[in-house]
Amino acid sequence: MNTVIKFNKLNSFISILLLFSLFTLFNEVTAIAIETRNAEFTEFCNGFQFISPKAGDKFLKNDKIEVVWTNGHSIIEQVNNIDLYNSTSGKFVKSLWRGTRRFGVDGKASVNVKLAVPKHTELPGEFILKSWGTTLEGPSCFTISGNFTIDPKLC
Repeated sequence: MNTVIKFNKLNSFISILLLFSLFTLFNEVTAIAIETRNAEFTEFCNGFQFISPKAGDKFLKNDKIEVVWTNGHSIIEQVNNIDLYNSTSGKFVKSLWRGTRRFGVDGKASVNVKLAVPKHTELPGEFILKSWGTTLEGPSCFTISGNFTIDPKLC
């Protein structure tokens, strides 16, 4: 059974009217709304960053370090997790801490972690830490530390 649709004047008019309605419906979305949203996102994460470790720091494998964040001028209320990445390859190495730490009244949060890397990890190497910051309502953003070195033995 073959169905053939013929476009006569009435079908053409209805098709054009439907297309016009769709274009008019989506015409109300503007670039201003997107720019406003981006500005809000920038303010949302503004200043959320690692205080330590700092770029250029050097640590021994298995050192225990204090990781410190500041929420700056952001609306971030808590920090979640610490993941270790090789900064040369960008590859995930290991999760160093899983949890949540709320920022204090001074705008800082901290946690102590051990820089235990898997056996197959090439050392010395350059690494970064990555953590997520969230509000209690759920929006989140992440921050990345500066590059630091982990060495099997420092001279």
